[in-house]
Amino acid sequence: MPETKAIEDVVLDWLREANTDEERTVGSETPLLELEVLDSLSILQLVGFLEERFELKMPLEEFVPDNFATPKTVAEMVARNIPSAA
Repeated sequence: MPETKAIEDVVLDWLREANTDEERTVGSETPLLELEVLDSLSILQLVGFLEERFELKMPLEEFVPDNFATPKTVAEMVARNIPSAA
């Protein structure tokens, strides 16, 4: 299972690619919803990317604002939902 920091790096890379505002830098603690870095459509796109990248299915109950507050909280959400190898 990847560490949360490695997942966070993947999230940050995705956000930097998706971010069309070159004036804005995105870091671990950037408030994604507050600064409108993410909107409803980009949240769905990000989740789709992360589900494919980490081979997981995000439960509906994870779709709460707190989980998308910062890249760090997104990474923590993903880490919680990665299936453990048995």
